[in-house]
Amino acid sequence: MMARIALCAIFFALVLHSHQPGAYAQLQVNRNTDDCINPALTTDDWRIWPNSKYMITGTGFNRDSAGNIVITNRANFRVTYYKSYKIVENFSAKETYVLYQCGANPPTNYPAGAKLYQIPLTSISADDTSAAEFAKQCGAVDRVAYVSEFICSSCMQALAVCGYIAPDPSFDKQAAADLQSQVDAFFTFYPSDNPKSISMSAVTQDSPLSRAEWLKYVSVFFNKEWEAEALFRTIRTAYSDLKRAAQARSAAINRKPVVLWVYKGFDADFVVSKPPYKLAYVEDAGGQMLPDSKLQALGFVNNTANSWSIPQARTDVWKNTLKLADVIITEDYEMATAGYVRMKQFTDAHGLPSSNTGVPAVDRGEVYSIAGVISQTITAPDSKYKGSVGTDWYERATSRCEEV
Repeated sequence: MMARIALCAIFFALVLHSHQPGAYAQLQVNRNTDDCINPALTTDDWRIWPNSKYMITGTGFNRDSAGNIVITNRANFRVTYYKSYKIVENFSAKETYVLYQCGANPPTNYPAGAKLYQIPLTSISADDTSAAEFAKQCGAVDRVAYVSEFICSSCMQALAVCGYIAPDPSFDKQAAADLQSQVDAFFTFYPSDNPKSISMSAVTQDSPLSRAEWLKYVSVFFNKEWEAEALFRTIRTAYSDLKRAAQARSAAINRKPVVLWVYKGFDADFVVSKPPYKLAYVEDAGGQMLPDSKLQALGFVNNTANSWSIPQARTDVWKNTLKLADVIITEDYEMATAGYVRMKQFTDAHGLPSSNTGVPAVDRGEVYSIAGVISQTITAPDSKYKGSVGTDWYERATSRCEEV
């Protein structure tokens, strides 16, 4: 741990020394020669893949007539391994990426519209905080050159503090163009026409483990499949152990506690949030959510497939709904404190008295926030997020579901 802190401090000092105040922060990262194979060693029959150390696993495994291996999984992406390149298909974003090994010739016959990258990637921009954390978990933190202002990881905060801020290539095209020569790829959530953008779709998945399995997706871009496979197996085992223990406890008491994920909405409404991955968290922990039929009977409106709302004027219905919960998880969010919500803030926001609320979960103190670690307060005078902080609920929680 002390060595890690020392490395962070050294990195911070070097970055600070190299950044000229007032200038747009840019890094020039040179490729490590160990990344590449010797072109003299390659022949038409020479293969890097298949190689079990440098391949992911999945629910589907097929080998075509040429010996290429196609790996599919429940997390909604697919990787096909050819002799010296890989093709990655992100079905959620409807994007395809062709990754060829440094030192080998780039392929010429690949799907139209696919984006071409030389791997392992040397430097990336990650405006999606979960993408930066996935790279860190895969052992590729040294390849992260630009990050979101909301990053929580201590080492990567050094980049943010010094101005190495990752632009969103879909919405901040000029800033992305300014960095185009500085990075090999932009990891971002939304699909983009930028030829270097890579869509990160982990948060669209329906279960905690399928979200975490995107470790494998990120690893493919850095030849870190072995590390990702080992880590994912550890995560899956720990999560499954916790699930069995929690469900056994519910069975022993012959009762499933009711859990509500709630927040005060931005449209003069109160919201019960029910996306599939949260439902999975609750059920895996031996609990249950209110069924849709119950919410509808109470007068809630189904805004989307993932949430139900009721006008804030209906405080009586909202209080009666909260009374049904054994546990309340609040997703109320303040820009200055992220997900850290004190009980007084919660009761004020939800129209409840500060004590003796008549809501059992509140009176017992069974109200929890989504916040874990938060980032430093953003201080850059030119930032539209000045005074805000980020939370690792949107960062580490995606990849490390066994810690949630």
